[in-house]
Amino acid sequence: DFGTLNTYITRVQSFLQAGKPDNDILLYYPISDEYAVRGKSMLLHFDGAAKGSSVRKSAEYLFGKGYAFDYISDRQIAQLETKSGKIQTGGVNYQTVLLPPVKLMPLETFEKVMDLAKNGATVLMEELPQDVPGLGKLAERQIKLKTLKNSLNLVKQAGSTVQKAKVGKGQILVGNLSELLSQAKIRHEIMAERGLQCIRRVDGDNTTYFIANRGAEIIDGMVTVETKI
Repeated sequence: DFGTLNTYITRVQSFLQAGKPDNDILLYYPISDEYAVRGKSMLLHFDGAAKGSSVRKSAEYLFGKGYAFDYISDRQIAQLETKSGKIQTGGVNYQTVLLPPVKLMPLETFEKVMDLAKNGATVLMEELPQDVPGLGKLAERQIKLKTLKNSLNLVKQAGSTVQKAKVGKGQILVGNLSELLSQAKIRHEIMAERGLQCIRRVDGDNTTYFIANRGAEIIDGMVTVETKI
């Protein structure tokens, strides 16, 4: 059966390698937080978000609820652009940037996030960053970060834990992750609630889904997708 399996894989990959990702969230990877964790090993091996880290918890929640996301680094955030309320990178449009609970964040990254909002983007933060990494000009950078955070006129939304600040043409929302996603109206694939997983790609006007049932239970019935077809 090996030839049949290879034929199936070839066909699937012909679709999954075409077009571009159709993900909605750019999830910030707070590498400075992981660098700051003291450990016994000489060299820390990164094979994904560390167990127990804030970004891993956020990623697992997004994955489990059917939200499509990509990780993004400090260097990549510096290259982001905002157009018509969408965040653009690599020719792909995203709905938002999401910051998990962050302790240490480079000043330049926070400044860029603020600029994205000023130009019309929606930025989601589970918490505001607490401090900046590194010792060079530390006091100066700490003051600038504090000034930027204080400039946010956060207003608590009625019946919610979420606080909202209007920033230029866009907005920054701070609060509980599930409520943030709801208020920002980020789409998610409800098939995840039935134990199904999917990858979504867009190629021109066509959207392709690869759907997998990795569970032990058979799912017999209609499956709703969150794309207009």
